[in-house]
Amino acid sequence: MAQDPDAGSFYELLEVRQDATTDEIRASYRRLALAHHPDKNPGHHDSGRFQQISAAYKVLSDPQQRQWYDEHGEVDGAAAAAAGAEAQLAVELFATLATELIFAPLAVIVYRCRVMSGPVRLADAFWQVVPSAQSVGSLWRGSVIAATARAANSFVEGSVDVSIHEACGERPPWGSAAAAIAAFVVSYPLTLLASVRRAGLVPTSTTSGTSIGLFAAIAAVWRNRGFFGFYAGVKPFIAQHVIFWQGGQLLNLHDEWIERKVRDRIDPTTRPILHLLSKLAVVVAKASILLAITAPFRFLSLREQVAAASSSHSYTGVNFVRAAFGIVACEGASTLWTGFWPDVLSMLLSGRPL
Repeated sequence: MAQDPDAGSFYELLEVRQDATTDEIRASYRRLALAHHPDKNPGHHDSGRFQQISAAYKVLSDPQQRQWYDEHGEVDGAAAAAAGAEAQLAVELFATLATELIFAPLAVIVYRCRVMSGPVRLADAFWQVVPSAQSVGSLWRGSVIAATARAANSFVEGSVDVSIHEACGERPPWGSAAAAIAAFVVSYPLTLLASVRRAGLVPTSTTSGTSIGLFAAIAAVWRNRGFFGFYAGVKPFIAQHVIFWQGGQLLNLHDEWIERKVRDRIDPTTRPILHLLSKLAVVVAKASILLAITAPFRFLSLREQVAAASSSHSYTGVNFVRAAFGIVACEGASTLWTGFWPDVLSMLLSGRPL
């Protein structure tokens, strides 16, 4: 819908300058809305003016819509911006699915290693997952569910954030956290089912590879744990994400200092390849530090997720801290870092661990 040319610009309607701050626009809107609202002024009906003021505030209170309006001067720009955001979301969803399909074989093998007792080589897990040529498709099981979980997370978080913004007229400080929590509540059960599908049910290293279908996994989790079984492993899962995010923030604080040190020692103009390799080494080091710290949490979360679907599994219903000590005592401390280097590879290529 294009702006009414007789109504004046949105800034004129709200009686503010074009460089007005959000607080100034909000204050002016409240004053004008009170003055022109039909219910507040029964003797001076001007509903058209009130609607124009409301439409102007709706555009100028949103940073993206305001930027588009400043550049194009039409409300249609806001709709185009929304369409562009939807197109971007579609591209992101396609990229997520493509990434899952590319890294699915590695994820399936690593997950299988993590649920088998004791340190297990990737090759051994591979031959458990693919005992014959007809089972090569097993390397991609759970990838669609995993991609759906990530898509649901992005969609729900964006939708809730927009709904809170529209309901409050602005983005409150708690809005982002509420949107993230809602997205997590919706997407985590899908993440758990994807993990169960990928890992299969292998309580010991001597058990042959056993896969479990999606509906069988849902039924098994419900039968063993009930509703809350779909949130098994949530504590170490959240812990690893919080540590990963906070650790990344701390490491990024030293980016400028590291860049300056690398530049002082290696001149990028005379030795560009060596300078590039040095920067790559810094990236690998940062990723390795974060993944080394969070690897035990990923391991423990997966063990508990699989335990929710396997009543015979030895880790069912065990606190993840106690489970960690039990695993160290029975299987060795190195077991907690199973799949560390594949995680590093996935982090460098896709921006996230397996």
